[in-house]
Amino acid sequence: MRISITGLLLAALLFLSVGCHRPFHLAEGHTTSTPIPPSLNVNTIPQAQTVILFPATDHHLQGYVPALFQALAAACSDTSPAIPVLSQYETINKVNQQEPALGYIEQDPSFAAGRPLPRQRLQQIRATLGAKYVFQPGLAYVTEATDDKFEAFGFHILRTRLNTMGLWLRLWDAETGEFLWESTGEATAAAELLNEGSFVPSYVIARKLWRHMLQEGLLAGKTTSRKLLTDK
Repeated sequence: MRISITGLLLAALLFLSVGCHRPFHLAEGHTTSTPIPPSLNVNTIPQAQTVILFPATDHHLQGYVPALFQALAAACSDTSPAIPVLSQYETINKVNQQEPALGYIEQDPSFAAGRPLPRQRLQQIRATLGAKYVFQPGLAYVTEATDDKFEAFGFHILRTRLNTMGLWLRLWDAETGEFLWESTGEATAAAELLNEGSFVPSYVIARKLWRHMLQEGLLAGKTTSRKLLTDK
């Protein structure tokens, strides 16, 4: 018999709530990544500078972009070994010193995932920001739902808010223009609703899923991975 992800999360929440008196959440994620090409030595990634592009997404989801950028930068510091990246403020300040932003700024914020980054643009980014590698992230979708699964005599024993986020991430060689690696993934977070203000921030979900992509898909070279996402 097949048990759904939502069912597993709700069962775990119910089990943990027996001995806990504070709100908590669980997140489950799965990723699919391309194989590591022979031209990429993953051991060099923690030793080189990487730049993060502003995440691409549809126009109605642009409000998530700052949090997603910060979440990816934080996820890079969470991996073992850590991946050195320019922070958001360092990136913006360096870009603003150039005229025009020499390849970093994407004119179309809903940049299609199927469109490659031109080699000239990658080389401009390398010259501007001194990066060996470029992360190109994207947000595919965000959904939210409320589940009432357990009820007795009209009282809800457990109510949860389910947040699902789909992300994708690409790695490019800024010097050669080579496309090196890609990962796509989805994370579902279930938060116990003790009150209407209980929720899992998009930053938290994205940071967990980015870290899972990087640790399992990039550094460990796994093409598929599925697990409960923890804080570390």
